[in-house]
Amino acid sequence: MSVSALTSIAGLRATNMINVHQRLMEKSMERLATGKRVNHASDDPAAIPAIDKIKSQRAAVEAKLRHLDLNERYMGARDGLASVVGDQLIELRALVVHAGNKDAMTGDEMGAVQDQADWILKGIDFLANTYTFDGAQIGQAYSTQSLGLAAMKLGGKSNLVDGDLEAAGTAVENAINNLAGMRGTIGAGLKSADSERAALQEELINLTQSQSEIEDTDYAKESAEFVRAQALTQVATFIAQMAKKQSSNTVLALVQGAAASAGIRVIA
Repeated sequence: MSVSALTSIAGLRATNMINVHQRLMEKSMERLATGKRVNHASDDPAAIPAIDKIKSQRAAVEAKLRHLDLNERYMGARDGLASVVGDQLIELRALVVHAGNKDAMTGDEMGAVQDQADWILKGIDFLANTYTFDGAQIGQAYSTQSLGLAAMKLGGKSNLVDGDLEAAGTAVENAINNLAGMRGTIGAGLKSADSERAALQEELINLTQSQSEIEDTDYAKESAEFVRAQALTQVATFIAQMAKKQSSNTVLALVQGAAASAGIRVIA
């Protein structure tokens, strides 16, 4: 009886099968753990350029969304300031109208009206000079100078006590209208930003879906592949064990035969 080379080859093939299917199991386990089918360039070389391109496109869209967020918050801050200044201007207009009834008021009462108007104007300038967004001053457009109210603030012909009340009323009304126009522009910008945001979010969803289709793990398929590789590993292990056992039995038979010829008894 001779030791067949086929027995050794079968064992080597079985060992090779074990190694191959163990690597497949490890690959499936990695994909199931990470949720990604492509974890390394070697997993799918053809898919890498497409994935990188989509990632670049996603990064650009996400950057646009961040910029849009910042711009919306900036416009929202300006609108908030404009709203406060607008309320102050409405109160100022009421004081100008009230000052028109100066014949029915004492000098002290007229002085109180003028004082209130002065405090409103000073308050508007305080906001304009101190209101900031992200560390930058953004209230210059809402100062009394920018709104055309500087004459009222400094007195002169728009003084509410003895000045031109018609001119004062016109100045305040113009300021209110100008502020309303600015708020309208801000509102249009915010509405446009909403539309742009919706478009960018839809683009981001599509890009994410495309990347997922290329890169992400198909859990059902990968689970099946894992079970298959596991089963084949078990089969290959059984074959390797059988080949080893067969080889051992053959060698033992040869030794026993040779020993018997020499009159030696071999105990297995």
